[in-house]
Amino acid sequence: MSAQLPAQVDRHNLVAVLRAMIAAAESIARERLHRRTAHPAGIPLELWFDDAADADLAAARLADLAPGKTATRRARLYTLSSGTIGCDRLPSWSDDACDPGTFHAILAEAKFRAAHPFHRQLWLAFDEATGIGVQLARSPADRPVWFAGAPLRHHLHWLLRARGRRIAHAASLGRDGRGILLLGHGGAGKSGTMLAGVAAGLQTVGDDYVALSGLDPAVAQPLFRIVKQDGAGLARIAGLAERLAHLPLNWMNKVEFDPTTIFPGCFADALRIGAIVVPRLAHATIPRFAPATPGEAMRMLMRTNLYQYPGEADDGLAYYAALMRSLPVRHFDLSDQAADNGAALVEFTATLG
Repeated sequence: MSAQLPAQVDRHNLVAVLRAMIAAAESIARERLHRRTAHPAGIPLELWFDDAADADLAAARLADLAPGKTATRRARLYTLSSGTIGCDRLPSWSDDACDPGTFHAILAEAKFRAAHPFHRQLWLAFDEATGIGVQLARSPADRPVWFAGAPLRHHLHWLLRARGRRIAHAASLGRDGRGILLLGHGGAGKSGTMLAGVAAGLQTVGDDYVALSGLDPAVAQPLFRIVKQDGAGLARIAGLAERLAHLPLNWMNKVEFDPTTIFPGCFADALRIGAIVVPRLAHATIPRFAPATPGEAMRMLMRTNLYQYPGEADDGLAYYAALMRSLPVRHFDLSDQAADNGAALVEFTATLG
């Protein structure tokens, strides 16, 4: 089937165009596509790709937990280039007067979700009524470079939200099913702190994004099985840089790798969150924890988490505010020695109730 799509999209034809994109994806002969399955945070996904390398990358990086007892129907998501549906170019968003809030309100009335057009020649959409979604770009080169590090993140956001859960831009550490959330903006030491803890024997459910649900307790589960770290961070863990020297650098000059290949068993299925920790690059002689306020943690979270889905009406702010109030919040002043940081994290997580 060749998709008959207009050159321009505005508020009046938005839903119709997204329906046409999904219908075109559904009509593709299955022998032309590559199928994978995954269960990030226990959500059942059926994934279809027109590129085998994309399929292998997503399958390697999406977490694959056993579906929960209340697992719903399997969502079907397509990652395609426009040529696969018979289009040389995708429609462009032409309605600049339609603000993000109005954009999402129009979609919500039709039981649709879509990313507000933030990148030309890229459309991300999901039909809540059918459980079918598309990630459609003119070519792989038109997808933002950060997509590879968190495959289908927007779709996971919509799927989690429909289940009363949400994505947190946070790292995690724990042991025996209990753990902490690590909050911090890029470069604050969040991933390095997580890696120091894993090297010291702790587990994680993610170093960049996790799925969160509940408050008493809050439970974090893995979405992606990947760690991103720069050369200086890798060098702090004995022998790690040498073991990963064969891997290329990503767009941020970081190595992306599956930590279970280095630290078997380091990914937990879930962690009950007992504290919020905000790392600080303090170059302390001895790493130490210090009291912090829920407001400090909330401001950190807002910088990194609450503005990733512009214009979407969400109760995330209220949820996170309640989460910060319900848990102890600590700063963690990092030393330059990863082993010392790891030992301090092991000791701290052992105190969690």
